[in-house]
Amino acid sequence: MSFITKKGINYFSSSAQVTKWLNLRLDRKIVSETSKKLMGGLWVGGTCELHTDRLLVYGNKLNRSIHEDLETLEIPLNAIDGVSLDKKITTDIIVIQFGGTEVNFRCFGADKFMRTINEAIETSK
Repeated sequence: MSFITKKGINYFSSSAQVTKWLNLRLDRKIVSETSKKLMGGLWVGGTCELHTDRLLVYGNKLNRSIHEDLETLEIPLNAIDGVSLDKKITTDIIVIQFGGTEVNFRCFGADKFMRTINEAIETSK
């Protein structure tokens, strides 16, 4: 397993929960819970690391401190069924399909990063 590259991202998490201490201090529970209900989750700042055999997606230090149960997502490249790009006005969204589900993340230079991911998948076969 060799490291290829990493990218700062925002990824969509259906399980992200704002910690109780943040809700109490900032009284933002209504806003965060309403956003989560409307969107089905929250966008979380983090990092995507591409290795020769896997993709890692994890929250940045700030988001790990304010969200409960924010775990690292590890996706073996040989388990990825598809990679697509959802074009948006500002930052495009990369959609990784695997195991009957998907992970969505947005970043600058998404088109190039998606090509790099696809090249790594092809090389790993």
